[in-house]
Parts: sequence; C-alpha cells; structure tokens
Amino acid sequence: MRKIITVIIGAASIALLLSVTACKELFADIEEDFSYWASEPIITNFRAASPASVSAAGVQCVPSSHNAVLTLTVHNPRNFSFVMPGSSGAPSDIVTFASNVHDASGINPPEAGADYTLVQSGQNTLTLTYESVFLKRYEWSSANIGASIRLYSTDGRKFNQIYKFNLEANTPPPKPTAVLAKTTTSPENYVLCLQVPDMGISVPGGKLHEDIAEIEINGTSYTLTVSGGDFVKPADAHFITAVTQLAGYPSPPSGAWVLYYDTGLAVGNAYQPYTVKLKDRKGLVSETLETGTARPQLPAETVTVTRGQQSTGSGLGGTTGDPIIINGETSAPEAQITIAHSTPGTTVHCEVQEIVGASSTGAVSQYDTNPVTASLGLAGENEKLYKVKYHTDGTGYTPTSTTIKYYKVLKCHRVTFNANGGTFLSGSTLSVLVPHNTQAAAPSTPPTKTGYHIDGWYTEAACTTQWNFATQITEDKQLYAKWTPNGNTPYKVEHYQELPTATAGQYPPSPADTDKLTGTTGDTITVTQKSYQGFEFDKQEPASATIAADGNTVVKVYYKRKTVTVTFNPGGGTISGSPANVTVTGRFGTTLTPPTPVKPNYTFNAWSPAIPSPPVFPASDTTYTAQWHKNPKVTFKVYNGTGGSLKGTYGSSTQTAGNPPAILEPYFIVTYGGSISFEALPALAWEVDSWTGLTASPANAATATLSNITLDTTVIVKFKKKTTVNSTDTNPWEILREAVRIADNNAVITVNGEIMATNATGNFGKIDIDKNITIQGGSGADSDILNANRDSLGSNAHHVFTVSNGKTLILKNLTLKGGKGISGTFGGAVLVTVYGSKAQLTDCVIDDCIADKGGAIGCGKDTTVNLTRTTIKNCKATNSSAGNGGGICASGATVNITNCTIKGNTARAAGGSGGGGGAIYSEKTGSTASAVTIKGGTIGGTGTNDANVAKNLGSGGAIYIGEGCTLTMQDNAELIGNEAASSGGGICASGATVNITNCTIKGNTARAAGGSGGGGAIYAGKTGSTASAVTIKGGTIGGTGTNDANKAENLGIGGAICIGEGCTLNLGGSPAEGVQLIGNNADESGGGIFAYSATVNITNCTLKSNTAKRGGAIHVQKTGSTPSTVTIKGNTTIGGTGPNDANNATGDGTYEGGGGIWVGQACNLTLQDSVKVIGNKATKKGKGINAINTVVCIKDSVEVDQNNDVYLDYGSKIRADSALTPPSNKAARITVPDGQYQTTTQVLIAVTSVNLANEAGKFSVTPKGSQTWSVGSNGYLKTP
Repeated sequence: MRKIITVIIGAASIALLLSVTACKELFADIEEDFSYWASEPIITNFRAASPASVSAAGVQCVPSSHNAVLTLTVHNPRNFSFVMPGSSGAPSDIVTFASNVHDASGINPPEAGADYTLVQSGQNTLTLTYESVFLKRYEWSSANIGASIRLYSTDGRKFNQIYKFNLEANTPPPKPTAVLAKTTTSPENYVLCLQVPDMGISVPGGKLHEDIAEIEINGTSYTLTVSGGDFVKPADAHFITAVTQLAGYPSPPSGAWVLYYDTGLAVGNAYQPYTVKLKDRKGLVSETLETGTARPQLPAETVTVTRGQQSTGSGLGGTTGDPIIINGETSAPEAQITIAHSTPGTTVHCEVQEIVGASSTGAVSQYDTNPVTASLGLAGENEKLYKVKYHTDGTGYTPTSTTIKYYKVLKCHRVTFNANGGTFLSGSTLSVLVPHNTQAAAPSTPPTKTGYHIDGWYTEAACTTQWNFATQITEDKQLYAKWTPNGNTPYKVEHYQELPTATAGQYPPSPADTDKLTGTTGDTITVTQKSYQGFEFDKQEPASATIAADGNTVVKVYYKRKTVTVTFNPGGGTISGSPANVTVTGRFGTTLTPPTPVKPNYTFNAWSPAIPSPPVFPASDTTYTAQWHKNPKVTFKVYNGTGGSLKGTYGSSTQTAGNPPAILEPYFIVTYGGSISFEALPALAWEVDSWTGLTASPANAATATLSNITLDTTVIVKFKKKTTVNSTDTNPWEILREAVRIADNNAVITVNGEIMATNATGNFGKIDIDKNITIQGGSGADSDILNANRDSLGSNAHHVFTVSNGKTLILKNLTLKGGKGISGTFGGAVLVTVYGSKAQLTDCVIDDCIADKGGAIGCGKDTTVNLTRTTIKNCKATNSSAGNGGGICASGATVNITNCTIKGNTARAAGGSGGGGGAIYSEKTGSTASAVTIKGGTIGGTGTNDANVAKNLGSGGAIYIGEGCTLTMQDNAELIGNEAASSGGGICASGATVNITNCTIKGNTARAAGGSGGGGAIYAGKTGSTASAVTIKGGTIGGTGTNDANKAENLGIGGAICIGEGCTLNLGGSPAEGVQLIGNNADESGGGIFAYSATVNITNCTLKSNTAKRGGAIHVQKTGSTPSTVTIKGNTTIGGTGPNDANNATGDGTYEGGGGIWVGQACNLTLQDSVKVIGNKATKKGKGINAINTVVCIKDSVEVDQNNDVYLDYGSKIRADSALTPPSNKAARITVPDGQYQTTTQVLIAVTSVNLANEAGKFSVTPKGSQTWSVGSNGYLKTP
C-alpha cells in the first residue's frame, strides 16, 4: 500500500510542478498526508496489573490462579486505531507465541478469546490478558509464554515493529503458618510446626506447588522437595517427626504438608525471632513468615535476709501490720536483704522506703541490678519499718509482677549467762542477743558442774534474787547460775585376786570384779567384801574413803590365795618305783606337777578326779587316783588267703599277712589309743574289694590306717578279681590276659583306653577264652582299643582272642587292631575253635589285622560268630596258596551279621592262584557246611578304600560261598563297590545256596582275570556235581547313579549275574518281590544276566539300562549238550520308555545282537503273562530279541514292542503257546536275515491247542527295503 501511495504522490507532485495553478494551502495538505503515512507506532514497554514475580533467571512470572493483565505502552503520535485479534478479517500474526505454546488441544497455537485477549484500551495503551486456564497449562515456568506483537492499523497499514517480551506462568510458593510446640524427649526444645497451605491444589500435569525446592529459616536454606502427597523431609537433624503440644498454645498440626523444625532452644529460654520462607525451582519466593519462640514468664525472685535474722514470730510482710521481722545485728547496717533472680541477663528493679508513722515519708533508695542488696539500718533507733517494692525484667521474657513487702528491723540486746563455778560447752559464760522488748529464754543447753545440778538463774553471783524470764528485755543484762549438790554421784569398788605366781603377794593390774555404785557427794563409803573359792581377805585401800564430787572415787579390796594339800594314789601301779601315795602342798591355782605312774601291760589313762588343764593346785585339799587302760591286740589277715598280701606297720615294726609261707595272721600289741598303718598288695589282675575292722577311704583303697586303738581288733582285707583294665595300668595287656585267665564264668571285664601289647616281659600273647566272658569298652570303640601291635612285636606277634571249649566270648564297644594269626591257623583278631564255641561282637571295630585265612575272624566247625553294628576293615588273608576271607573265614561255622560294615578287606594279598572272599569266605569242614546270614548293613562302600577285594584270580570280591554252604541276605543289606580278580565281584557261590531279599547290590566288579569269568554282582557255579541255587526277591542290582553299575570286565560275562552249568536263578516273585536289574555292564555278553546251561526264572522284575556286546539285558546259551532254560513271566519289563531305560547290545562282529535278550542254539526261552520288551537298542540283530537256531515261546499278553524286533537267525521260530492277547494287538515284529525273506521261510508255529491262523496277524514283519512282508496264516512269510 505504501508503494501505491508513493506512486500516487509522485505523479501528483509532477503534475503540480507542471501546473502553474498550485497554491500554498495545497502544499500544506500534502505535507500533512505525508507525515501520516510515514509515521510508525512503537510499543515501548509493558507492565503487569496483577501481582508478578521475577525468577532467578530474570523472567517476569505471573500466577495462574487468576487472569494475568498486562498493559503495553504504545508510542502512537498519529493516534492510530489498531486491528485487534478476533475481529473480522484480523491478520493471524498480530499476537504469536513460541512453537511449544499451544491452545487446549496441545497442537494449535493459543486461541484469541479462549487463551488470551488483546484490546486497545487507549490511544497509547494496549491491554493483553492471559486467561487463567491458559496460565495453568504452563505452570512451573514450563514454557516462555511471552508474546510477539505486530500492529496493524484499521486503515490497512502493517507496521514494521514486532514487539517481543518474556513471560512465564509460575505461582510463588504459599506463605507457611506456624504453631509453637516442643520436643517429645528430654531436654525439651521449642519446635516450630510449619504448615504449608494450598498444597492440594492441582493444575494440569500435577500439583500447583510441586515445584517447591527449598525452605529458608533465619537465612539458612534446606532442600525441600515433594513426593506423592507430602514433603520429603529435609535430611538435617533440625527436622524431626514428632512433637508435644506446648502449654498455652494450639494443638500442633499433623499429617501431610507439615514440617517440625527443632530450634535447639530449650523450653523456657528467652524469645528468639524466626523468619521462614519457601522457594521454588525457578527461584520464586513466598511471603516471609515472621514468628518466634515463646516469651516465658520469669519466675519469682529469691529474697534472702543476709544481715540479721528473721524472727520466728515474723509476719508475711504483706501489710504494715504484718511485717517481716528481722532481728538486727549489733553493728550497722543492722539488717540487709538480697533480692536475686536466677535467670541470666535479667535485671531486678527495687525501691526501698522508710515508713514513718502511718505514711511513707522516708527517703527512697533505688536499685537496678541483679542481685540487689538493700540495707535496712536502725540509725540508732530501737526499731524501724521499711517498704520494699521490686520486679524483674529481661530481653525476651515477660517481666515479673511488682511485689511490695514490709520489713520491721529490731535492735538486739545482749544477755550474758554466767555459769558461776560451772562451765558451758565453750566456757564459763554464754551470751545471746534478744530483740528489743522481747523475752529472753534460759539456755537450751545449761552449764554443768560435777556433782551438782543447776537450780535457777539469778541477777547476782550470790544468787539471792531469781530472774523472771517473762520480763521484757530493754537493755543488756547478766544472769548467774545457782548450784545444788547431787544425790547420785558415782564411785567404784574394785576386787583384786592374788596372782598364782611362785612369789606370794603379787596382784594383777586389773580387778577380778568391779562394783559401780552411786551416793551423795561427801558421804563415807562402806565396802561389802566378796567370797571367792580358794581366796581370803588380805587388805583394803584406802582403809576409809568418802564420795568425791567428781564421781572418780575408787576403793580397792585385795584377796590372797589359800594353801592346800594334794595326794596322788598310783591306783595299783607305782610312782617312782613305789606303790605308796605321794603328797604335795601349794597355794590354790599355782602350778601343780603330777607324777608319772607306771603299770605293766597297761596304758595310763587319767587321774580321778580330773586335774585341771594346765595342772594347778585345787581350791581345797584333794586326792587324785590313777586310772588305767589295758593295751589292745591287733590281728590282721587276707580274706581266704587269696588275691594278694597285707602289710602292717606299727612304729618301726613291719609284718605281712598272706599265703604260706608268709604268716597267715600276724598281730601287734599296741599302746592304748595307738595306730597301725596297712598296705594291701594285690596279686596280678586282682584289686582291693573291701576292708573289715577299719574304715578305708575310699572303701577299696590300697592303704588304710587303724587309729585310736582301744580294743582287741582283727583287720581283714578282701581282694577281688580285676574287672576293669585301664591303659594307664603298668603292662595292661598282661593284666588283661591274667584277668581273663582268673575270671569267673560269665564275668564282665571293662577296658578303658588303648591296651597295647609290647615286648615287655609278660605284656604280650593271645588271650585264651576258656569260659563264658564279656569284655567291653568303658567309653566306646573310638577310644577303647585292644592293640596287638603286630608291627612292633616281630616274632612275638599274635592275634587277640582264641575262643575254645564251647565257651562264649562277648565283645562290646571295643576296637581290635594290629592282630596276626598264628601261622597255620586263621583269624587275625579272633579265632573261634572247638565245637560249640561262640564269639559275639556288638558295636565293635576290627581294624588292620592279618592271618593266613580270615584276616579278622576265623571260625571252625560247629562254632558261631554273631556280629551286630560292628565294623571290619583293612584286614587281610595272606596265605600264598589259600588266603581266603580277608575279613571272615568260616569253616563249618555259623556267621550272623546284623547292621554291620565290612570294608577295605583283602583276600590273597600274596601271589598264587585260587582263593577269594575279600570280606567273607565260607566253606565246609567234612560234611559240616557254613551258614552266613547278613541282615542290613554294608559290605564295601563308595569311599576310596572301601572295596573288599579278592585278588590273584580270586573270586567273590565281597563274599565267597563254598560247596554246600548257604548265604542269606535281607533287611536292606548292601553290597557296594567290591572287586574280584576273576568272578563274582559281589558274591561267588560255588555249589552253594544263596537267598537274597530286599537288598542292594551295586558298583561291584568282576575283572575276569585270565580271560574268563564274570558276574559283576553275583557268580554262581557248581563244585563237582553240586550246583548253586540263587534266589533273589525284591531290591536292586545296579542302579542309576554314576558308579552304581555292576561290571564284568575284560570280556567278562554277566554284568550283574552269571549263572553257570546246572545252576538255578530265581529272580523276583510276587509283585512286591520284583527285582530291578538296572544299569549293569558286561564287556562281552549278558549286561544283566548270563546263563549257560542253567535254569533262570524271572517274575515281576525290571531289567533296564544294562549293556553288553550281545544280550544287553539277558544272554542265554548252552555248554556242551545241556541247554539253558529261561522263563520270564508276570509283569516283567525288559527295557522301558524312559530316556535311559534301554538295554543295549553294542557289538558288531563276533559278539552282537539282542538288545533285550540273546538266546542261543537249542536253548529254551519262554515269555508269558504280561511280559513286555520295549525300548531296547542293538547295533545289529534284534533290538528286542536275537534268537539263534532255537524256538522262542510266547504266550498270554506278552508284547515285544514294535520298536523292538525279534531277529530270527539260523532258522529260529516263534511259537505261540496260547491264544495271544497283546495290548496293542501286536505281539512282536519279526526280522529275518536278508536271504530269508522268502515265502518258504517259516517264522511262526503254535502248539496244537492254538489256531495258528488266528495268531499270524498278531505279528508284523520288518520290511526288506521297500518290500513289505507279513506272516501268513500258515506261519510263513508272505508278500502282499
């Protein structure tokens, strides 16, 4: 528009210049128009009409609680009218905002009218109003809401200026309020309870005041933030969590938006002002709260009379008629009072005025200090009355009320009391001060005068005028005491007895008796004499005496000793060789020397009557007669003369009683009351039992003393056989041997500690048991040990016990160790021999013993060994040709083992061949077989050295059971981790009977030394014509653990069980008696069972996870012409559906096939009932069954799972022995060699009672490549 106007003006100007008709008025109008169009209005500033604050960044902030009105000043010299936003056709850029400022939608720019308005309020002013709703959206200075303003005139002009300003919406924090309270704990401090209002007000996006950042108290700032619905209390210790209401103040606020500020000032301190204000994150500050602590009321002053004394009859001082009375001092100022206040920093204001007559007309004294000392003098008067007015004030305290008190001061007169010959406590006179015109009182503590009592006070020393104490004192006064003699003056009479000294007339310094008496001072004393036995009057000092006034008069009376005669009668004895009496004289109580009488074979007892001790002359003539005791005889002996001797000692004389040739009953004649000492000397393995005739302590002491002997006495010591042997005894092994030798039948001997054999004379040698006896540990096998000490004895080495003659040895709580069997015998610790002999061990240990056979125990024909909770370990059978039974060798004996541990034992430690039974070896003697029963416990173990081992081609790593012998295992017994160099890692049965019920056999190994052998757990063979029979019910053979497998190594056969020619294995029984063969391994054949020419019956068992080259679970073959017969029935499962259940035949070559069962030529295999073969594996030929030139019989509900085929090799067939009812309607899948897939190959037959055609469809056939085959109704293979 400006360009258009300029062009027009230019054209007009040219026209005017060309025109000669122009005039002055025309030029004036043009100048006016040019000024109008060329001028520009300019906005120069703005101001807020409503309250505004400035942030720390210097930006003006307005609150959002109401509209914010801003006035803009416009320099508008041409008085333009402006187009305002919202008017018709108004440009959109009149008022603009930053890009982050929007209307309520949050997308569009702010809307005129809804968010703001701009109006021209005058020619030179614009009014910009921000709506409250708009301000709330941008609270907390969240955006710069300052506008950019461009003006347009209503005539269409657009002006160049764009006026910009900064503005933020931010409401300052509210002003807090305060209530004064106190802390809850001592010492009590003032607490400012600060509450902030309006904290619950919300704006879009949160709480209006959630931006509070600080609280400032008396100039100190503390961080203060908001979280959730409350403040986050500042971390400073001034801010606490609990308060108590302060008396006289409102209840303190609580809950949200409240802070408790501990001032640290004790309650009662002077007033302290406080200023409190809040600040937000942008630096806006609230109004300042001015508050403070309380101005406490000062307590009352303390008033003390510091000169003079307050009278006991004083008033309260509230009026002139009831003044406080002070008895004045004798010098000026006669009275003073001190008024003090205990609060530091306070001032006492005091005014003192004398009262003259009825008005206060005296002089006024003013005091302003603390404390105030005010003088109340008499100025020569007898009394004066004063008015005292005072109060106290101090900065920060409420002053005390003004107090007015009246004080009367009285002059005091001196009254002197004269003792007049007596004395007071502190002298002869006593002075007191008596207030003017009051009465004096007699002294509360009167004077004293010895022998006298006071009888009143008088005005003169002559005591003629008595003083009346009701008289008023108006001047100084002196009074005198009057005295009267006492009638109870004390005196003493002392009585002295002559001393019993050799020289007569000597008296002690102290009397024998004292009489304390009283009488009248000056009277004569009359003495009453005493009557003492043995004494008579001698003298009195003084002979005549009077009672002195001082009470110290003493009269002494003396008594001398009488002279008496004493006669000594020897009483049938002699005195100095004469039977006559002896007479002596002396003073009573002086020393008497009795003679010494003598009488043969008697001991002087005493004089009768008794002579005083020490001896002195009696009070009168006396005869003393000697009394006598006959000397007693003491005989001593050993009870029954057995078990030792008895030595007696009397003075220097010694005699011994004992067995001949010793004196049997020696004796002593002793002085009456004398004593004899005795020593009992037990023989070897004897000890003192008891004493008769004296008391020993303890009762079985080896020494005793008979004291104070007064009667004839017989002393007997009784010995008993020793029943306790201690390691601390000298040569305890010798003592134990002897104790056993001499023991009674059925005796019990206790061992304490380690009893060790040594090469000391007599302290070694086996202990022979030829009677029934019990030997037990006192504490237990850990500490109570019988150590035969083999390695130290050399050629003297021996075993511990030999039991013979049909007797029984019972051992309890003992360890036997270090024993060595005598060459040619057996039993390194215990040898039980001769018919009927028995050894019974309970809670015992046999450790590190050796013998040719039976490293720990050897037991012969018809003997019995019972072991209960006993451990046999580290023992060895060492004979080079027959070192059998590393732990036990039983030869025609009965062995019962209950809950025991047998581990780490070795059979055949030296070279040679044969032998076995690392733990137990049993054989027969003649026709007498051994019987071994094992209940519970463990044979072997999982520890490094726990295995029992049969070495050097030995069999039966744990147990070897010989011809005709029996082994019974039950009650969860365990065979674990044992090893045999040849066969039977756990058990080797040779022509024996084995019965195992509910036991665990795992981790055992048969190493098949020499290339033959097996039976990792059990090997059963025959001896001569005697075959073995093995029956196993319940329990587990093998297991799923890492080391649980029983193994037959080095091409060994029968990883778990190997059953030899003619032998029988019965495995399982009822469902509860089923056996689990799990995880066993044979290097060659039969991972679970190997049967050759044997009979095997398996019922309700599980065979899984077993491995061999052929016959993963079972291998069946014949030896010579005798076939094996294997019958599997019940609910037996071979394999399983679990990931590790498969039995596995791993061979590929000489030994291969039969993941579940391998059955050889002419052998009999029958599966019946609900037997299942499932999930087994084979590298070749029959995952389920591999049959070689034989017939496999199937009946009932047997199922060989479709994933487990039956491989029929060399013309083998399946025979249906009954109508088959397999659960899946498929009894088996048949596989034949590739060359036998022909219609001329018969694979199925049936017994005559079974319709073959009906059974053919119950079998499938493994395809040959892509060619499908099946079993025809005639039992031959066919193609579709």
